[in-house]
Amino acid sequence: MHQPMLFNERERTIGERYDRWRNQHADVYQEFVRIALDLRRRGFERYSADGIGHVLRFHRAMRGDEGGFKLNNDLVSRMAREAMEEHEVLAGFFELRKLKAE
Repeated sequence: MHQPMLFNERERTIGERYDRWRNQHADVYQEFVRIALDLRRRGFERYSADGIGHVLRFHRAMRGDEGGFKLNNDLVSRMAREAMEEHEVLAGFFELRKLKAE
């Protein structure tokens, strides 16, 4: 059984795949950030980016608006990095592993 390609073959790095996915799903990133900021405001000093990823998947499924939506775990770590860079209050909020590309 042939599965459809999620990404263009020329996009070989996770960074390239994330950039493309992010451009197509800006709303998902914004929801990720909203949840992280809400958790921070509620007093959490750290939280799981993966946990937020699961919440996003659940919310989409319950709303019935999955429509081609895929959230690979590799992309969740990229969202966490971007959110911490973009929002000073989230600095250090997520535990990150060193990127293999580094």
